Amino acid sequence: RRQPSTMRCSLLRSSCLLQRLHTRPQRPLSSKVVGSASEAVADVPAGATLLVGGFGLSGVPENLITALRDRACGGLTVVSSNVGTSERGLGLLFQTRQIAKVVSAYVGENDAFEQQFLNGEIEVELVPMGTLAERMRAAGAGIPAF
Repeated sequence: RRQPSTMRCSLLRSSCLLQRLHTRPQRPLSSKVVGSASEAVADVPAGATLLVGGFGLSGVPENLITALRDRACGGLTVVSSNVGTSERGLGLLFQTRQIAKVVSAYVGENDAFEQQFLNGEIEVELVPMGTLAERMRAAGAGIPAF
């Protein structure tokens, strides 16, 4: 068991250390905020692999998808829970034939996707939703999953 005076010294040292840590000058953090969706996708190269959020048509990054469509970078591999419809979500990228491969759990409501798949124009990997989510988690943690 520690003596009260020893504990007091230990607490004082800890307090001084914390004080020094909090008074150090902070280095400037680089900002990840950009002015537009076009700026956000400006460095996406052709052939990139994109993890696209959303479920169905809810939560889909429509503005970013539109900006990618307007940039016309092709050969994309898209990982998403679904492929949207012909007019919304990833359907915008299927209309312009920018997607080369799809990794998805559900592909049922997109006519543009269907035509490209039946014509052999795109590669498709169907994955159960839980496996897809775990592969995304692993990729985010730096474990090669795609």
